[in-house]
Parts: sequence; structure tokens; C-alpha cells
Amino acid sequence: MEQTLKIHHDAMDGARRRFASRSSLQVQVRSLSEMDSRLIDAWQDLEASASIRNPFVSPAYVIPAARHLPGVAEPVIITIEQQGQMLGLGVFENRARSRRLPVRHLRSWQTPHTYFDGLLLRDGDSGRALQEFWAFLARGHHDWHGVDFPRMPVDEPATRLLDASAQQIDGFCLEGTPWSRACLLPQESDAGTILQTISVKRAKSLRRGWRELEKSGTVHFEFQQDPGQMAACAEELMHLENLGWKCDIGTSLAANSAHTRFFRELIFRMNEQGNVSFTRLRIDDRAVASVVNFRAGDTLYAFKLGWDPEFERGCPGFHLKMQTAAHAGAHFPDVRMIDSCSQPGSFIEHVWPQRRAFCSRTYVTSPVGSLAASMVQGLRWVRNSAVAVSKNLFRGDQNRDPG
Repeated sequence: MEQTLKIHHDAMDGARRRFASRSSLQVQVRSLSEMDSRLIDAWQDLEASASIRNPFVSPAYVIPAARHLPGVAEPVIITIEQQGQMLGLGVFENRARSRRLPVRHLRSWQTPHTYFDGLLLRDGDSGRALQEFWAFLARGHHDWHGVDFPRMPVDEPATRLLDASAQQIDGFCLEGTPWSRACLLPQESDAGTILQTISVKRAKSLRRGWRELEKSGTVHFEFQQDPGQMAACAEELMHLENLGWKCDIGTSLAANSAHTRFFRELIFRMNEQGNVSFTRLRIDDRAVASVVNFRAGDTLYAFKLGWDPEFERGCPGFHLKMQTAAHAGAHFPDVRMIDSCSQPGSFIEHVWPQRRAFCSRTYVTSPVGSLAASMVQGLRWVRNSAVAVSKNLFRGDQNRDPG
């Protein structure tokens, strides 16, 4: 069973020492409390200049999540710096063991609301920063034997860059089973193309649902980006989400005061950066569905969805996603992708035709880690082989002629 621990302070004390190779770059390991205002400013500057941006490694996300969310691990901040400028940064948690790697290692920092893992790397310096990152993991003063990224995109630049740079260390990568979730490529989608991808039965159902919504008033779809409206939109979304099934099982943002505080601060910080917007479906002046989106470079992350179950027969969540697909290309001409942040099998897959594939990737960075991981793989092979032999013997007994 995997186990999440607080930071192993002996390891942190050793790792906290500055690691410098023959290059002019330095690796620093800090706790979040050690990130003063100067370092936070440098973090924000790196985020704005990153080759691949990630809202879940943004200080706008990490700071409120660490402050408010119960049960999350203490963040371990690893930076790659040159003359006071950050060239790379990762947010991790310390792991004593996992099923894949039964020795101490790092894992990309996880929260209940994390949907994408990775590092922030300054554009133009990604290669140098990663080279120093791997050198630190392979030869630095710490007891980490690998690093795990549970949600890395398959065949995208972020993953290809990690894989290519990791080849310099004497280790290997354990790749998990790929899975996918719905996404939207706005410049390839409009009302016509979306209707061509859904079944005739579902198209009829959506038309009936729209007519059902119109019985209550005039239906409006809108993109809301006014900075002065973001706080009100956040409260509206939490209210809508809390009306539905998530409230019943206690996972809505409003069902837990800590998650409510987290979301309010997150919206405030994202709004300061100009990286938050909402898509809304209204009947007259009443919101019946809302989604909050976080901007990261050319990608939007549809972070949370809320809709009013009073209008369930009208399928407001479906229609909000459908209208987004129809109009996002015109409204966001510089957005390449909208990631749904949904679970596999979500209803969104019926109206957003594209998929974004992910898998977990565990990079083993030491001889001890390699030995431990190889032993686990060997034991799994023995177990799977024994199961296969048992099944074949059982089938043979069933097929044997009783006479």
C-alpha cells in the first residue's frame, strides 16, 4: 500500500545544501515556508516565461492548496537557479515507498484537485535546467532514489523533454497504463463539426433539452472574463456545485470549509495574474451551469463544473459544454486546447470529440532504486505467470473428457 509522509527532515537537511555541478547552475531544496517574497516573485517570473505552463505548479495554486487543504503532504520545492534567476522549478512530496518503487523517492505534489504534473522550465533554458535536475537526483546529497509523475501527458512536449533529458542518468523509466480524458481543440471545433461527431439519438436529446430550458425563459451562453466579476462567479459556481450529487457525498467545494477557503484564495490569485475565466449558461438572469477555467499558455483547464439539478431535464451541463465547443474557437483564437479535467467516461466525452492521453511515469535515478524497482517487476512477473498457469490448468481440467 502506498504511503504519503511528511518531509523526512534528515533527508531534507542534507538535500537543502546547495548542489552545484561543474556548470554555473545551482539546485536548491526548500520547504514552502522558506519561499520568501523574493523567491515567490522569481517563481512567478519563471511561470510567465515557462516553455510549458502548468496551473498546478503555479504559486497561485500551490500556496492556497498547502495553506487550506487538509491531508496534503508538505511541499518540497526544488529550484534550478543561475545568478538569482530561476530556470526551473518543481513541487514535490516526499514518499517513503510505493508499490512501484519501494524505496524513498519524490512524487509530484498531489492534492484532491491536481490534474496535471510536470516542471516549470524557462523557455530557452529547458535543456540545461533538466540536465542539472537529473544530475542532482543522481548525485546530490539526499536519500531519494527516483521521482514519480502520476499524470504526465502521452506524446506531448513536456513528456518527450523529460524522457530525452533523463537518458543522461544510469536509470530507467517505469511507465503506467495510459488513460485519457475529454479535451477540446477549439480551432478544429464548431457547432457543425461537433454535431457530426455525436449520435443522432443524442443530438435529438440535446435539442429536446434546449427546448426544455427555453420553457423557463431565454437561454444565454457567455464567456465571463471581467476581473471584477470573478469573485461573484466563484461563489455562484460553488453554489451550483453544492446543489448536486457532489454535496450528497461531501466532495463539493462548499461542503468543506477548508476547500471553500482554498477555492476563494485560488480564484483571487489566478485573477491577479489574469488567468481565470468562466463559461456560464443562464436562463434570463439565473445561472443554471458554470465552469471555471484556468489559463496556462495556450491551454485552458476546465477546473470545476456546477449545474442546477432543478433543470436536469434540460441537461444544462451538456449544453454548457456543447456551447463551449461551438464558440471557444472564436472567443479564444490563441487557445490550442481546453482540457476537461474530467474522469475517464465522463459525459463530456459525448460532446467533446478529442482526447488527451496520460500515464504515470516513475524515473529511477539510483542503483538502489533500480535494484528495488527490478525486484518489484520480477515479483509481479512471477505472480502474473503463476496466475496464467493456474488458469490454463483450470481450463484443461474443464475440457478433459470425463470418460
